[in-house]
Amino acid sequence: MKNKQLYKIRQFGGSYDDSWESVDYVTDDFEKGTAYVNNKNSFAQVMMEAEQKCSEYLALWQQENPRPNVRDLKQVKIPSFPNKVKPTKEMLEERENLKKKNKEDYEDAYRELKEWGESRIKAQNNFQSQFSEEIQKGFHDFSYIDVTWVIEPVAWLE
Repeated sequence: MKNKQLYKIRQFGGSYDDSWESVDYVTDDFEKGTAYVNNKNSFAQVMMEAEQKCSEYLALWQQENPRPNVRDLKQVKIPSFPNKVKPTKEMLEERENLKKKNKEDYEDAYRELKEWGESRIKAQNNFQSQFSEEIQKGFHDFSYIDVTWVIEPVAWLE
């Protein structure tokens, strides 16, 4: 009795130390498997082109909106109390006030950078909204980056 030919649909990516592969499906229908592989590889190519356009846009956006510098922090040393010292209520309040001042200084120093980052994300999302819904999902699904799909015959163990 002759065995039916099966085909494995395999995806692989990475290179050298981070290379990987996995079998997605097995089928006995070569045409159906080939159509699946071609569809996946075509979409991966479309995603790479969309990612490239997005990268080019963000590079231009960043030229027009340079990243702000962060000023030096003016952090105050927070006192600690040795085990032998029982801190008073005033000592604990002072420590909490210093923590609060340090937090405010940190937030103030990074405020401009935070606003810049938020506007960059907003610009990126606005740019990506011009693409189809499927491509927009692909921007958040990294399974198409550096991935290739192939269909190969499965050998039978005799």
